[in-house]
Amino acid sequence: MQKLENKVVVITGAGSGVGQATAWRLAEEGAQLVLVGRTEATLQETAARLDPAKTLIYPCDVAKPEMVAGLAETVQRKLGRVEVLVIAAGVNVPRRALAELSLEDYQQIIDINLNGAFLCVQAFLPVMRQQGEGTIINLASVAGFPGGGGSLRYLKIWDAWPEPGN
Repeated sequence: MQKLENKVVVITGAGSGVGQATAWRLAEEGAQLVLVGRTEATLQETAARLDPAKTLIYPCDVAKPEMVAGLAETVQRKLGRVEVLVIAAGVNVPRRALAELSLEDYQQIIDINLNGAFLCVQAFLPVMRQQGEGTIINLASVAGFPGGGGSLRYLKIWDAWPEPGN
């Protein structure tokens, strides 16, 4: 039996990169997938390699609270539960050196990488608690680890959130 057979897995950032690869891998384990991303065309590309009967595409900008709330409501209504939330949505910008980073680009990074993760947890954690189970996986790029060079790189949400108990 596959490890995730009939488990509902919501994946943000599923249209490319780590989110896309995660979707493909979890599908091999039998998961019922909800692919989330800003661009429907890229979500369709991800879904092209998946079983249509076990795949729901949901275009959503995780930086918009009303869209994330709609996502959680739709998952509940259509699938009745969610066992796993994979937060893989994230952006970076070409001009990320601190001396060149615009306020608009900075705000986009914060809105998606930090606020988007928070909004997704806020929307799905109550569902998981109500059903008595659930796992939240928050992915980040290794580009978030090295520093220096005057570059913002990635804003790491684990630096912004306190450790449990603090």
